[in-house]
Amino acid sequence: MRSTFFVSGLISFSLLFFLSSCGDDNKVQLDLLQGKWTIDKAFRGERKTELLKDLFFEFHEDGKMMVNISGKPEQTKYELIDGVIHQTESSLDIDYQLKSLTDSTLVLQTVIRNIPFEFYLVKSME
Repeated sequence: MRSTFFVSGLISFSLLFFLSSCGDDNKVQLDLLQGKWTIDKAFRGERKTELLKDLFFEFHEDGKMMVNISGKPEQTKYELIDGVIHQTESSLDIDYQLKSLTDSTLVLQTVIRNIPFEFYLVKSME
């Protein structure tokens, strides 16, 4: 009887731990995302492009970001939901698919005016 209680308690605890850790994934991604990211390389369609050689993203923990994708730096708002960064309240409201994120590299994909883009960024040490 005691071992049955122990096993069911262990299963319940494990399930609770697993479910609570799932929500932490977004928090971990947000923590890694904070800071300034500068372009390493960019692709427009299947071809590498130099048009975005000065591109940067700077993510702040208050839900605001600085970005110069429109050609000039502007402050916008963003949300990270299910691996997608939603940029809003800017000259270009864009969704970026988070393809890869580490403490030093970031890969984003998006579509602008029906053209796919892929950005490879590195964390700035500024």
